[in-house]
Amino acid sequence: MFGFLIILILLSILYWWTPKKINGIGIYSTIFFVLYFGLVWDAIFKGKYELYYYTENPDVHYTDFFVRITFYSITSLLFLNWFPFHHKFRTMILYFFAFILIIWSLEWVFVQILLIKYSGWKLIYSLPKYIFIYLGVWINHRMTNNFLKKEEWMSVKKT
Repeated sequence: MFGFLIILILLSILYWWTPKKINGIGIYSTIFFVLYFGLVWDAIFKGKYELYYYTENPDVHYTDFFVRITFYSITSLLFLNWFPFHHKFRTMILYFFAFILIIWSLEWVFVQILLIKYSGWKLIYSLPKYIFIYLGVWINHRMTNNFLKKEEWMSVKKT
């Protein structure tokens, strides 16, 4: 757990020093999206099939929530803040997969420091997981921005 905290502190410092490209509603929406997605994913693959777990205890406990709340949130915000929205499609795709490889590498580190333990899961299975998560984060961000651009979404019609 100590190694995870060090990584989390470094990611938080990195986020702190990164110029912010998303507004408060975008941050709020992103964090809740990624928390929900992580909860659903873990409920299926960790809970139902028991393919992996956090730390020594396969039951649900505070570490599960701590990992979801911190790691998924901070990496999603970094993903969006660095995303090359106004570049060529090829650049966006390269960025997307480079970021996925970095997150996948961090999972490998978490396995090495025994934060995550596999019991049937393999590291290669996490690639589609991260593709779905960060594609979802990107789609959620786009949808949130589209909602914010529409005035009727924010106003209440008087009858």
